[in-house]
Amino acid sequence: MAAQKKVPLPCVVTPVGTLIHVWSDKPDDKFATETSPAKYKASIVLDPATPGVEEFIADLRAKGEAVAKLLDVELEDDYKFAKSTPKSKGTKKKPLKEEFVGMYVLESKTGADYPPRRKDAANKVIEDPGVIRSGDIGRLAVSILAYEAFGSGLSLRLNAIQLIEKRAFGGGDGDDGFDDVDGGYTHGSTSGSDTESDDTDADADDNDDF
Repeated sequence: MAAQKKVPLPCVVTPVGTLIHVWSDKPDDKFATETSPAKYKASIVLDPATPGVEEFIADLRAKGEAVAKLLDVELEDDYKFAKSTPKSKGTKKKPLKEEFVGMYVLESKTGADYPPRRKDAANKVIEDPGVIRSGDIGRLAVSILAYEAFGSGLSLRLNAIQLIEKRAFGGGDGDDGFDDVDGGYTHGSTSGSDTESDDTDADADDNDDF
């Protein structure tokens, strides 16, 4: 397969949703192999009934199609970011929860050498590990990629995670496009309501502004 062109990759910030399958402190190496190395990852569950979500998904698809066109990738019919079904995948040990059926579940990953930035609702960097966990409420900053290997499609590269509200308990700075969210989680606060393949040669656009 010929090397892909180098083109700017659009960066977007998702609406607020439920974070799942979060590996932001260290890469997920549970099933890593030489051909499938460890990656940082996070998925977000978006409710289509939430205002702005359907518009965001439509924009995501349009930007993805534009990237695919620039890279000469012919997308397959089922490439689109679709609502999940009872057959949608979760992880090998944790199937997708029934409550997420009918939602948009967007997966994002990045290589072990590119840890995602982690920020609170005031857009301040979260340095401590274990703060952002699956089940928390937040947003993702991602780049849109088009790939062509054993099929074709669109995937999301994880750039940063913003924690808006803590729902799960237990345990480098940059402009990611997040603005401040009034009343949301701020790291260090004591209030009670106390983030597919990235092997493409395409260059990510560093401008994550809304």
